[in-house]
Amino acid sequence: MGYVKRLVFACIMIVAIFTISQSWALDPALEGEYQKARLLLREGKQEEVLNIFRKVANENQTDIIINLGTINAMIDEAMSLKANNDPGWKRKIHNAFGDLRIIYSKNRSSPEVYLSFAKCYWLNNSLLKAEKSLKKAFYYKPGYIEALTFSGDMYLEEGKKIGITVFQGEASRAEARDSMETYRGKAKTSYEKALAMVELDNETKAMVHYKLGEVYLVLYDYKDKAREQWDSAVSIAAESPWGKKAQERLSTLK
Repeated sequence: MGYVKRLVFACIMIVAIFTISQSWALDPALEGEYQKARLLLREGKQEEVLNIFRKVANENQTDIIINLGTINAMIDEAMSLKANNDPGWKRKIHNAFGDLRIIYSKNRSSPEVYLSFAKCYWLNNSLLKAEKSLKKAFYYKPGYIEALTFSGDMYLEEGKKIGITVFQGEASRAEARDSMETYRGKAKTSYEKALAMVELDNETKAMVHYKLGEVYLVLYDYKDKAREQWDSAVSIAAESPWGKKAQERLSTLK
């Protein structure tokens, strides 16, 4: 897997782990496993992280926390496979949908379940259904940080696709302009709402500033604003993975 694709996969996996560890109180044994998973992610050992999810899930078959964590890991693995043009992603996402529906039947008001559905739908090229699932997640949990950051990620990636469709002749410049305006506005708003949440820890703040910098550079072509966001990420958490990524981006920004 290339460096950029490994980076994207690791970033999504970190968000999945934060979703579990911050949304629910875990017993000490499980907390230890998730902390171990976070360290492994920073070392780029994604397969070992998946093994942790699978092991804990097998030992806690009736626990929604663990099973949802396993499903999210499956979704992230499917995303990685799709990024590498591996058709195996379809089987992974099919399995994730099936497991989610089982959990949903007994947890119809869980914002975490709706967020996982949103990820599945988006990966399966159903943006409208993903948006509907996100609305449900926000209905049951207003200001849901993980859903806000995923929403930003989703629209950032949709915006990136616009240039490709124009280049390939699949969309007119007028259509592309309108779509870009929509996606970049929604990505920016999602990240800004996340930053407004007072309970954010410094590493998460650095992550959001980093991603907002990507929006400004890639979707707006505003280099100065991108630099401001990456400077903020470095000043908030210079030694965090996101602070280091921001430093790398700053070093290449001209």
